[in-house]
Amino acid sequence: MFTWVYYSDLWNAKSFPFLSQELWLNEPYSTFYNATPYNQSMILDANNQVNLTALEQYGLPWYSTTYVMYILVGNLATTATITHVALYHGKAIWGTLKAIRRGKSHQGVNDIHYQMMQKYKEVPFWWYGILFIITFAVGMGLIYAGNSHLPWWGFIVAIILSFVLTLFMGLMYSTTGFPMSTQNVVQLLGGYILPRNPVANMWFTLYGYNTVNQAVSMVSDLKLGQYLKIPPRAVFAAQCTGTVVGALLNYVIMKSIIASQRDLLLSPQGSNIWSGQNPQQFNSLSITWGGLSAELFSPGKTYYPVAWAFLVGFLIPLPLYILHRFYPKVGFNAINTAVLVWFFGDLCVGINSSITTAMCLGFFFQFYMRRYRPRWFEKYQFIVSAALDSGTQVCIFVMTFAIFGGAGTSQSFPTWWGNTVVPDGYPDHCYLDPNIYGTG
Repeated sequence: MFTWVYYSDLWNAKSFPFLSQELWLNEPYSTFYNATPYNQSMILDANNQVNLTALEQYGLPWYSTTYVMYILVGNLATTATITHVALYHGKAIWGTLKAIRRGKSHQGVNDIHYQMMQKYKEVPFWWYGILFIITFAVGMGLIYAGNSHLPWWGFIVAIILSFVLTLFMGLMYSTTGFPMSTQNVVQLLGGYILPRNPVANMWFTLYGYNTVNQAVSMVSDLKLGQYLKIPPRAVFAAQCTGTVVGALLNYVIMKSIIASQRDLLLSPQGSNIWSGQNPQQFNSLSITWGGLSAELFSPGKTYYPVAWAFLVGFLIPLPLYILHRFYPKVGFNAINTAVLVWFFGDLCVGINSSITTAMCLGFFFQFYMRRYRPRWFEKYQFIVSAALDSGTQVCIFVMTFAIFGGAGTSQSFPTWWGNTVVPDGYPDHCYLDPNIYGTG
């Protein structure tokens, strides 16, 4: 799909890099090799809001077409998730909500893990209530102390939106293991609620999108604690402590890395170690969705199919669901169209090497071990998963500062056949960004 849209020159694809998440200026001489990054400061005023006069003079930003396709299929997948969950799990969700309201157990009576956890005291609901009140007050204070341009009612709307999305995305994650992103839909709504205000859109996304990820992650930890028979109150305390320590530590690490690797983080390709693809993506979407949603995504504008994809996405799961109702034994219900569609847009950024390792690990454990070593898989799958995650994070922390130059000084890895650098290229012989290294 990416190759087709690029060589068909859809949305001026050949004028910009093949894979990139940055914004570009569309100029007559623009090509893959000399595209001009979009200078966002040219269209923003002193309050970081869009100046329409300056915008008319400088021009609208453009995406690499492959990234437009990533956003488009991501939008399809987001709303397809809602339909998929409603069709296949709607009754279960409704039954759970009614059981909670009546004060009854909403767990399966045959869930051995749940039965074994009954010997521990559960976390009282009022603990979560107090935590919500405290964090809500902190969030409300931050949007004004941080000069976010996000009004108090916008903050509340973002929290309500994240609550609703968590129900659907949490169930999708629990049944597929896939954390579906809701960033696009949140930023789109934020852009139309608070037009031409990129900074406010960032804050709206923080509380409307990142909150969903954090909530799903917390529920995942609670479930892991249940499998490992850890008391719920201990898990709750560990989550609160880890969140506070992690927030402070991540902030310090972020500041250090930005100071020492700024040029690489601004590059579309990055390097074989550093990549700024996530903050670049967040920034680009805040400018387009938050600042220029009406100019870019409204009907008749350049990228209007991207916004329409939200509505089309609701319909995607229907054909297979109808087939499943008529032919229940065929297995149409085993095909998750939301996840399938989302992966059409994967690999849209310049650094994708980690996916190979993930696929190898996934195939080994989910196919070989699950099929041919089922007892081992049942006994150790969760602890191995947690060990891989935590081990990777510790490794990254140590290597970031000891080897990769997170604090400013990097240590070169010994040269061997697998990392021999060819002239003007990466170790994997890919194109090297001349804007960073000064090469042709």
